[in-house]
Amino acid sequence: MELMLEIQKYILFPVQYYIESLDDKVMFMETYSLPFMLKRIDENIVKANIEEELALLYYFVGSKYDEYFKKSDKRIVALSIIYHPIIAVPVADRFVLLVDPVNKPVHVISYRKPILGNIVKNIKMLKEAKREDFLEALTRIKSSLEEIIKKNENIIRIKHVIEGIIADRSIIDELARLMNYASKPVYEGVELPEKEINVKEIKSIFENILNETSSICETVNILTNELEDTYKSWRERIEIEYISRERETQRTLKEIRRIMNEKISEYSSDFENMKKRIEQKYEDAISSMTRRLKEIEEHIETLRSQLSSKEHKEDMKEIKQRIRELEREREQILRKLEEVKEKSQKELSLIEKQSSMIVKMEHERLRVIEEEAKKIGRELKQIMAKCDIEFNIVKKLMYELRKEVTDTYRNISNLLSQMPPLGAGRYLVPMIAVITRDADGVEKTLISPPQFFVIKKGLHPKYYFEGVTILNILTSNYADMIYTYELKKKMKEKTLITRENIEKALIGLDRLAKEEKDVIEFDEAYKIISRFKELLPK
Repeated sequence: MELMLEIQKYILFPVQYYIESLDDKVMFMETYSLPFMLKRIDENIVKANIEEELALLYYFVGSKYDEYFKKSDKRIVALSIIYHPIIAVPVADRFVLLVDPVNKPVHVISYRKPILGNIVKNIKMLKEAKREDFLEALTRIKSSLEEIIKKNENIIRIKHVIEGIIADRSIIDELARLMNYASKPVYEGVELPEKEINVKEIKSIFENILNETSSICETVNILTNELEDTYKSWRERIEIEYISRERETQRTLKEIRRIMNEKISEYSSDFENMKKRIEQKYEDAISSMTRRLKEIEEHIETLRSQLSSKEHKEDMKEIKQRIRELEREREQILRKLEEVKEKSQKELSLIEKQSSMIVKMEHERLRVIEEEAKKIGRELKQIMAKCDIEFNIVKKLMYELRKEVTDTYRNISNLLSQMPPLGAGRYLVPMIAVITRDADGVEKTLISPPQFFVIKKGLHPKYYFEGVTILNILTSNYADMIYTYELKKKMKEKTLITRENIEKALIGLDRLAKEEKDVIEFDEAYKIISRFKELLPK
């Protein structure tokens, strides 16, 4: 007796789940049922009414278990609906977390929580850094990021073991799709016993995880944007400074070149004047000696002519003596002339050397100034180049961190589903249960998931049943429950094979046949559904 009461507690009085609303008042969760039969006409899903749903149920079961009608030693004992409760727990805004209190699956959520204090501090320092300190500030940010990403330092490892939540995305999506067509329960069925689950705790833990990972994502995004904006602003300032300095340098160089050219021109003029004075100084002596040399040459020539004349034989000795004297004088003048020319050339060379040296010094002074100007430009370019390299590394590390925290948030958010049209609550997933008995009296319980009655129109219209097979995963642990005597007894008591339901099914079939007269074979379907009358008690 106590065992029966315990079973009835599970079947007749399902667990009441509740959550606490924002004003801390207790809010009990409504119970809804998903459809066990839906029509899908081409790509459009249409909810069947009660009569149509029964017609499709009988048609599906009658077609699938045809042998139990044809052989007298096999029989369908009951056709009932097993309800698998799923709790849609409201989480965040417009989302729900699906909880399975029957199977109570265990899901582990683990992630790394980065400690971002150093990065925040270093980005603040980066904003305030002067030109020469900017690279150092970037390097500190890089080191802080590498500690988190590469060295696993400055992180907190978070791990939550949550019992009950459905983590398989394919199941979540399918349940979410079916929840769009949920309604208040229409058919009596057998609810599977639920295990104890603290929905409030699950909601609290998950919302904390969601809020924490969302906050981390937001912080990292803000820091990434701040970093990029700060670097962009700094680079713009440096480029403006570089352009300004470049212009100022060019103006300075232009003025220096002008002054230098004026000086060189002035020096050149002075040197030319000095050359002229030197040349003038020696020109008279050179001209005088040149004239005297010419006179000597002419005189010697005359004397030599006299030597060859017979008229002056008595004066030959004197003439020769005179020629020798003139030749000696000529040699002296030539030496003197050479000395004067050499002295003049030395003085001119010295002046040219001094002129060249002064011009060279001016050019060197200009070169030094130009080199200094270029050095300033090179330094700015080098700073920008080094900062570009360091920033690209920092940006890559920042994106790695952002990807990690974003993926964490996305993976956790992937456990959520859109809020169903009817809102949060208990959603009963209907499983079609058929109890059969063979010739030896052995009974089996066969479970099928909710079905789509698929209608394909066109030149060759056809129809068929397509099960939501992914939901079979939910049934993997049913064996220990559905084969219990008490649960099988309740399934037989809640069988849908009744005269009233068969009549409703035939009405539904008639409506379906009229709507889809080019597709559905009415006579065959009518025959299959009518056979269920054979299963009614005599």
